[in-house]
Amino acid sequence: MRIKCTSVEDFLVNLDRAAVFEQAIYVDYSEEDLSEVSKNLFLHASAVLVFPGGGQGLLQCGVHVGVEREGDGDEVRQARDTLKDQLQEYCNRSTLLLKPGILDF
Repeated sequence: MRIKCTSVEDFLVNLDRAAVFEQAIYVDYSEEDLSEVSKNLFLHASAVLVFPGGGQGLLQCGVHVGVEREGDGDEVRQARDTLKDQLQEYCNRSTLLLKPGILDF
């Protein structure tokens, strides 16, 4: 089973519904060039959930953080870092690890 979320908030809500395999959440960034001076920035988070009864599911989140343009990228990167900080705070409260990378089938 694959569960896709489009916000960090939804991702965190789904984490509360099951145990997290290996106590790890993975986070990564990607960029998509739009032109020579601008690009889309994304944050990705993923984890394997273990449900009561033994079933598992891949929880994924992809968030479009914004468009970084030459000369104004600090605000967009700060927004991306804020989302990562939300994940880190959740991990700290839940004794989970935040690791670099992405999980996929």
